[in-house]
Amino acid sequence: MRWLETCQRDWLHSASGTNYCAGKDIPLRSFAIALLMPEFQVVICYRIYAAIYRHVSRVMGILFYLLVKFVYKCDIHPKCRIGAGFLLVHGFDVVIGPDASIGEDVVVFNGVSMGKKHVGVLAAPMPRVGNRCVIGTGAKLLGDITLGDQVVVGANAVVLTDIAPGSVCVGIPARTVNHDSGSTDYPV
Repeated sequence: MRWLETCQRDWLHSASGTNYCAGKDIPLRSFAIALLMPEFQVVICYRIYAAIYRHVSRVMGILFYLLVKFVYKCDIHPKCRIGAGFLLVHGFDVVIGPDASIGEDVVVFNGVSMGKKHVGVLAAPMPRVGNRCVIGTGAKLLGDITLGDQVVVGANAVVLTDIAPGSVCVGIPARTVNHDSGSTDYPV
């Protein structure tokens, strides 16, 4: 998918919120309001500095990333991979590490951290999140884990193991409380 199309899907998801996959009409004013929302601005800034980091200059990309991190208090590393339709909800204090991978149409709430399980290990793997997942407020995804498609991670859950597609996980450490692999509905 091309860069501009990815940004358009981010904008659509930001404008429609939880109605993103419901097929409902979105009022024009919602698109204008989305442009003013800092959460959407962070996502677009990420798209810009990640493109600069990958295609122009790593130093320029890092400098822009540090500026965005300072202004918005949201740390999304330019090296991480995030699919189209990414939605931050109250994006303050979100940390996404450099080797994390996030699929398409993912919703991330405030206080979420995705990174290494052990400090000081340079090449430690980071989480991989599937498509159409929802990651609740304060959740921590740590280490070499994979979240399948349509996973819902509850608020303040600490995920240290793989989670099957269609699951709901909660707790510290996170455990699966519901498993519905046949569901095609968006979990929000």
